[in-house]
Amino acid sequence: MYRRQRVMISSAVAALAGSVVLFTSILWISWKESLTSEEAYAGGLATALGKTAERMILDTRDMLGQFNGLAAPRCSPEHVRALQNAGVSLPYVRAIGYWRANERLCGIGFL
Repeated sequence: MYRRQRVMISSAVAALAGSVVLFTSILWISWKESLTSEEAYAGGLATALGKTAERMILDTRDMLGQFNGLAAPRCSPEHVRALQNAGVSLPYVRAIGYWRANERLCGIGFL
């Protein structure tokens, strides 16, 4: 009788330990997969945002380079019209101006 109880208790403990190991491994694998998935998502998001920001910076740089090549004098009606056209064509440019030191000579958009 004593041996039978011992076998039953040992079987129950082994089944409980196996269940704990099984659920722990499932939780561990799920956590690792979740972490890997989150890292991939964050990396993709950073890449997408980086490309967008790079495009905006390059577009703005090219636009400002075109202003340096304008034959019209600064703050003339032609120059201000070119500033307005550039401000309308690039939605992420909120203001363009021509400054001397800390004084705004002319421009368009928000201050």
